[in-house]
Amino acid sequence: MYKKLLYISVLALLTSCSASDLEQNNIESVPKTDADIVGKPIHFIVGDYGFSRAGNTDALPDGSRFVCNMFYPSYNTHSSETVIYDLGKKQTAWMIVSSTDNTNKKGNAQYTTQDTLTWQNRRYHAFVALADNHKLKTVPTEYVAPEKELIYDLTRGDKTKMEEQPDPILAFTKLIPQTAEDKVNLIFKHQFSQIQVNIFNDDADQSVNIVPGNIANVELVGVSTEGHVFTQIDSVGNHATTIGNTIDGDIESAFSMFLMPTPEANAVSSFNAIAFGTLNAIRITWYESADPSLQTDSNRHTVTYKLSTDENSADGSERILQSGTKYIYNITLRLGSIGMFHAQIEDWDLDETEYNSSGSIVY
Repeated sequence: MYKKLLYISVLALLTSCSASDLEQNNIESVPKTDADIVGKPIHFIVGDYGFSRAGNTDALPDGSRFVCNMFYPSYNTHSSETVIYDLGKKQTAWMIVSSTDNTNKKGNAQYTTQDTLTWQNRRYHAFVALADNHKLKTVPTEYVAPEKELIYDLTRGDKTKMEEQPDPILAFTKLIPQTAEDKVNLIFKHQFSQIQVNIFNDDADQSVNIVPGNIANVELVGVSTEGHVFTQIDSVGNHATTIGNTIDGDIESAFSMFLMPTPEANAVSSFNAIAFGTLNAIRITWYESADPSLQTDSNRHTVTYKLSTDENSADGSERILQSGTKYIYNITLRLGSIGMFHAQIEDWDLDETEYNSSGSIVY
């Protein structure tokens, strides 16, 4: 798969590196002295696996900003035993991407403050970097004092399109430095899910001829109203996965999706949204008339497709939405019911992980 890398430097441009430069984790080859690395600024490579929904695999654009937390063991030993991190000695730095034509290294970046990250010893350093894909060029004021957990509002509110929703992208990696010039590779991935619903006419049934004006609303039932993204690790270096808050089944929330300006090929209308948590059902409200003045309770239809327990996960076991995953639902409508439901689950980040679950249900 095609990848572009951003080369990040604090003091000067870096020379090019091979893949082996990024796999320097053989503890036995580490020298027994820290003097040549301690206090030296850390350089980064920001790898882009194409998290743009448009399929763009270019590196982060100029002016993109992200914040990076670094954790490290507070004692200098070379034991291969479990590393214990002193979480109170976290370092934080803010970075901005700026391009350069020198040696074709597009996207060279720099620290935006004097809070430069530096190597502390020759043990595993852990890095958690975070940005909002929809606010890449905005100063991340919400990260001024990064805490253990950031809570994102996943309700619709007054938003009018998916691009106004929060879309946190996070990179987590660990590295044992062998030289002061070692590069830390940050691979950003979406923390929430993208949902797309395509509405089609049922050509076989022909009980109704749906046009865009017929569709009043498409809702995701049961999804979380909050997304919790963790910016810290635990004492042994584990990073908690993103979670959504739990919604009471008796008072399930519903998210009204956004109408896409251009529908999927052959679809009447397409809707999308960023969501997380548990997707229990998809609810569609439509009218027999496309004329708003003729849309009444008597010709309104609400159809709900309840998802079974094997349609929303990579391993086919649960309805819980997965980070960095795109769910596409193709639905055909009949008068008062759903004619066909087809689910396609794919990787949103375009990395090596494959989500091949798919299926169709015909009523």
